[in-house]
Amino acid sequence: GEGAEHRGHRRSAYRELKARMQADSSNAAPGAASSEGSGGKSPEALRAEVEADARAAWRGEPFLVRPNVMDAVISVALTHAWRSSQFVRGSCEMAALLVFVMASDASVDMADAEADAYWYLSQLMAEVQDSITEDSVLSQHAHRQHELLRAYDPPLADLLAEHGLSALPTMRLGIALFTRAGFTLEDSARIWDMLLADPRRFETCDYIMVALLLHTRGDLMQHQNLGSLAETMLAAPRNINVGKLLRTACAVCAFERRCVEGSDKPFPPRPVQSNAEVLEEAVAVAQNKLSSFWGAMSKVGAEAWEVGRTAAKEKMAVVAAEAPAWREAAKEKMAVVAAEAPGWSAQAREAMAGAVAATRASAAVAAETAASAATAASSALETAASNAAAAAATASATGVEKATAASAASSSAPGGEVARAGADAKSASLPATASAVSASAPPPSEGSAAAAAAKAASFTPPARPQQQQPSPSPSPSPSEAAPALVELAPSTAESPPQLVAADAAAASAGGGGAAAPSAEARSAS
Repeated sequence: GEGAEHRGHRRSAYRELKARMQADSSNAAPGAASSEGSGGKSPEALRAEVEADARAAWRGEPFLVRPNVMDAVISVALTHAWRSSQFVRGSCEMAALLVFVMASDASVDMADAEADAYWYLSQLMAEVQDSITEDSVLSQHAHRQHELLRAYDPPLADLLAEHGLSALPTMRLGIALFTRAGFTLEDSARIWDMLLADPRRFETCDYIMVALLLHTRGDLMQHQNLGSLAETMLAAPRNINVGKLLRTACAVCAFERRCVEGSDKPFPPRPVQSNAEVLEEAVAVAQNKLSSFWGAMSKVGAEAWEVGRTAAKEKMAVVAAEAPAWREAAKEKMAVVAAEAPGWSAQAREAMAGAVAATRASAAVAAETAASAATAASSALETAASNAAAAAATASATGVEKATAASAASSSAPGGEVARAGADAKSASLPATASAVSASAPPPSEGSAAAAAAKAASFTPPARPQQQQPSPSPSPSPSEAAPALVELAPSTAESPPQLVAADAAAASAGGGGAAAPSAEARSAS
C-alpha cells in the first residue's frame, strides 16, 4: 500500500535524476566541468573513473557478469558522484553490494533494484563518508582497534607494532565497511547485516577487525618477516569462516559493552599506559593533525592545478579558434609576395643589363686608350726612322767630303789617281746603299709600334773598336804602292765609309807608302 507507493515515487525520482545526469553529460562541451560539480571534472573524465573503479571491484564474482548488472552499478555510483559533486573511492564496491542485495529477489526488476540501491547508497554515504575519506578519522579507528587488540592479545599486538603494521588492518581491510577487504558478496552481506543492526552502527567494525586478527593469530605468529606477515594478514578474509568471525565479534562487543572499566567485573584487564606510551599517543595525534593539514593543502594544490589546467585548455581553445585567421593572413602575405616577385625579377634583369653595359663601356674606353697608345708609338717609330735616315745622310755626306779631301791629298802623290778613283767609287756607292737600306726597311705598323719603341729605347750602340796604330815601317816606293791600291779598289766599294775615310787620311799623311799599312790594318780588323 503506502510503502509500495513510496517506493514507486522514489524510483521515479531516481530515474528523473539519472536522466538529468545523462543530459548534463551529453550537453557539456568536451573537457568542460559538470554543471553540478563533480569535483571540477568533466563528465567524460568522471564516467571513465567510475567505470574503471566499478570493473575493478569484486573481481571473480558471478553476479557481476549478469546482463545489465555492471551498467546498473556504474549508473548508481555515477549518479551519486554527480549529485554529491564528489566521487568517493569505495562507493562502487558499496553500490555493487547493494545492487546484489536488492536484486536477490527474483521478482524485482533490475531497474527497480538499481533505483533502490541508489537511495540506500545515498543514505549510507551520508553517515560513513567522513570515516572513509578523512585521514584523521581513519587514524582514530586504527588506534582504537590496536588498543582493543592489546587488551585481548598483547603478544600479537606487540608483533604488529614491532613491524609497523598496527594501522594496516584498518587502512587496508576495514576500508569502505570491509567491501574492499576480499570477502565475497555473500559474506559481505552477512557482515553488513550485523553492522546495520547495531544501534551504535559502525562501532561494530572495530570488534569485527579484532575478531579477524584473533582468528588468524596462529598464522600471524609464525611469521617474523614483514612481507610474509603483511601477506598473511591481507589473505585472511578469503580463508576465514564468516560465521565464526561474527560470533567472535559479538563476544568482543559484549565484553566491551558489559565488562568495561568501572563495572562490577571488568574484562579483560586493560594494560596500564606508561608516560612513553602517552607521549607516543600525543605524537600520533599531532601527526594525524599534520597529515590532515597536509591533506587539505594537497587538496587545495590539486584544485589550483585543476584551475590552471582549465585556464590552459581555455587558452588553447582561443588559440585554436584564432589559428584559421592566422593561416589566412599568412596566405595573403604569400600572395602579396608572389605578386611582387615578377617586379623583383625585372629589377634584377635591369641591374644585370646595366652592369653588362657598364662593362662594355669600360672595355671600349680601354680599347680606345690602347689604340691611342699604339698611334703614339707608331709616330715615335716614324720619327726615329726619319732621324736615323737623316743621320745616315749626314754621315754619308761627311764621308764623301772626307773621301774627296783624301782623294785630293792622294792625287798629289804618286799613284794618287788610283786612290782617288777608289774614293770616287765609294762615294758613289754610299747614296745607293743608303737608298737600298731605306727601301728594304719594312713600313712601321701599329701592332709593332710599342715593340719597336721599346727596342729603340733599349738599344745601345756597339763600342767602336780602336784601331791599332801601325808601327813605323819604311815607306814603299810609288811603284810598289800602285799595285796595292789597285787590289784594294774593288774592296773599298764594299767597305764602310769609316774605313774608306781612314785609308784616305792615312794616304794623305804618309804619302804613297801609307796605303799598304791601311790595307793591313783593315785585313787585321
